[in-house]
Amino acid sequence: MSDNNQKNDEEFRRLLSRLAEGSLDKADAEVLESLLINQPERQALYLETMWLDASLIELRVGAHGNRFILPGGNCSLDIPGF
Repeated sequence: MSDNNQKNDEEFRRLLSRLAEGSLDKADAEVLESLLINQPERQALYLETMWLDASLIELRVGAHGNRFILPGGNCSLDIPGF
């Protein structure tokens, strides 16, 4: 992997993390978008990360005390300490 590709991958991961945290500004969003163009591996990681983030949000929103409603809503999980 060339140094430029490695730097782009590092920047992509940094921006993807900021997106998941909710702290990505418009300029960084445009950079992230440009880093996704014609990059199937990055696109797959982006989709996987966004799916995981959405699933965690769904768990958090579905929380009732220490009972979490699992995605799909047809079962729940008791998690001590929450």
